[in-house]
Amino acid sequence: MLGCVLHPGITVYAPLGGRTSAGSEAGTATIEGAVLVDGDEGLFGALRYEVAEAPSCDAAGMAAATPLAAGGLDDGTPAGAISLGADGSDAADLCFAVTLPADADQPELQGRTATARWTISATSDG
Repeated sequence: MLGCVLHPGITVYAPLGGRTSAGSEAGTATIEGAVLVDGDEGLFGALRYEVAEAPSCDAAGMAAATPLAAGGLDDGTPAGAISLGADGSDAADLCFAVTLPADADQPELQGRTATARWTISATSDG
């Protein structure tokens, strides 16, 4: 999503893969809610997001997936736990979808930018 241009009603997608390394134990990863790193608070508050383990990181993949979290970027809603298998098995193929709703206050948001960050924490099961 780096450097994406959003228009009202448009969704952009960004894949993120996660797995344990070879020789490691199984573990669990948790995605914290998004935080505004830089930019306009109004735009950040208008953006909606969804994150899911999806078969592909596009509209069709997200439609087939069960969301781990969804809401406004400014909600700070964390995603549920994501299981990661031992020895690099059972990888998590995540998809982040960010939308500027069609009914967003267009004149107020035109030309604005916002940089969001999600923090992912992981722990081993052993």
